[in-house]
Amino acid sequence: MALDFAAAAAVGKRLRTAAPADEGKDDPDWSGAHVLHLALPTVEWPRGRPVLTRTPTRYRGTGIRTIRIVEQS
Repeated sequence: MALDFAAAAAVGKRLRTAAPADEGKDDPDWSGAHVLHLALPTVEWPRGRPVLTRTPTRYRGTGIRTIRIVEQS
């Protein structure tokens, strides 16, 4: 999803203030910050958008609802 200016500013702020250890990497994670912002509650989505992911533990402690995607053989 495209970010408007306010959303892009919020994602940028999250990336600036996140410690590398928070993401478990040397560099901040743009896609993770983007997902966190889009999954937060809004007027249109009062409970927030659920995140479809193979790694739901990545979002533990964020308050974001996840739906695990299981790879099928």
